Amino acid sequence: MKKLFFSVCAASLLLFSACSKDDDKDVSEMSSEEISSMIIGTWQIIQDEWIDQIEGEEGSGVDKFAEGELTWTFNSDHSCIERDIESDETDEYTGKWRIENNTLIIYDDESDEEWVIEKLTKDELILCYEIDEEDEYWFERLYLKR
Repeated sequence: MKKLFFSVCAASLLLFSACSKDDDKDVSEMSSEEISSMIIGTWQIIQDEWIDQIEGEEGSGVDKFAEGELTWTFNSDHSCIERDIESDETDEYTGKWRIENNTLIIYDDESDEEWVIEKLTKDELILCYEIDEEDEYWFERLYLKR
């Protein structure tokens, strides 16, 4: 009887431990190396939420994108490619990327953008970009999936 009891307990332990999700780790608990390895690949932007306030004029909105319409590819050599496919045209931007303090920095010779990583799993990425200056406020949140 004891063997049966211990066998059931052991099986239960294995069952419950196998159900935990490793990809639900909070971004603030991840190292830059962990984040970098998870970022590599192609991500589809599925939704863009934004608020724009420049010189007294305001605007805001939510843009949704069709599958494959707007993608970001992060390569292991730290190059990145943004592809925007509209109708028969494809716009492409190339640059570099790096991770610093849970922030994704996309840059080229002329500028850089710092995107705070709010959520990162193997299939989901949420980024936030904010500018808050004297006459200008810009907030943008991107929802991406693999």
